[in-house]
Amino acid sequence: MRGFSAGMARRLRPVLAAVLTVGAGAGVAVSPVAAVPVVQPLPGPDQIALTDARAVLLRDPDNLGALREAAVAAVRLGDPEAALTYVEEAEKHAPADPVIASVRAAILALRGEPQAALDQFAKAEANGAPVADLAADRALAYDLIGDQPSAQYYYRIAAQLLQQRDVPPNNYVADELTRRHALSLAVGGDFAAGDAVLRPLLERQDLSGWRTRAFMLAISGNEREAVALLGTVLPAELAAQISPYMRVMPRLSNAQQVAAATFGRFPRMDAIAADPQARSDRARSDRAKASRRRARRSRGE
Repeated sequence: MRGFSAGMARRLRPVLAAVLTVGAGAGVAVSPVAAVPVVQPLPGPDQIALTDARAVLLRDPDNLGALREAAVAAVRLGDPEAALTYVEEAEKHAPADPVIASVRAAILALRGEPQAALDQFAKAEANGAPVADLAADRALAYDLIGDQPSAQYYYRIAAQLLQQRDVPPNNYVADELTRRHALSLAVGGDFAAGDAVLRPLLERQDLSGWRTRAFMLAISGNEREAVALLGTVLPAELAAQISPYMRVMPRLSNAQQVAAATFGRFPRMDAIAADPQARSDRARSDRAKASRRRARRSRGE
């Protein structure tokens, strides 16, 4: 298989970024199974909280409570730049506020700086920040260092919090958590569990969910099926440009796989070939898959 040059990786990165965001708009109805109407996302408590906090800040720009609520809501909604604006304003009034510190940690995770994020999360928690509030972004940080068991622990905490907060399932925050959790399970070697987690999104024809499944298939060694899926849910030219990424996914380390699927960041091919962590992660994943196959055979499945 031909490897990527640095120049090729740079040229394809914007294309991959387009795939990472496609389907974010409303009204897209693409399915490899059947064409059905897309269910429109529902506003959740975070959208409402952000709207309310902004209204307060229009009247009182220095209101610390509103700045805190806006920062938390913005980062949960996947807008780290907006969250940072509120964080910087809040820090002028309360530089040691643990909730604001945890938002800064989440911003670092969303920017692909996992170790800095985890260090910041630990400091914020030690100073009193609730563990559950931004657990999804803490999970992402663990995923980005290749610690899938810890990531999945925090994904479960995040899912419990969504239930407590009555976040509707057809909502950006809930759906993004589902996609991340499913990907993490596949990266950790359990495609079947990840596929089960992702299934509700696929049944709603969530295009970003199908994109996640393509990466999960490639990570699990089903590159041909991943490429075929992309060809079904994307325009042919775009799918052809992305296909090389699908074929290289099994060769990446766990951390690299998450970074590639989440941010479109791929290492140079010569670095992949020489990376002992990638080889170790692949061997561990292969052992996990073999163990699950043996367990299924013993149960007669």
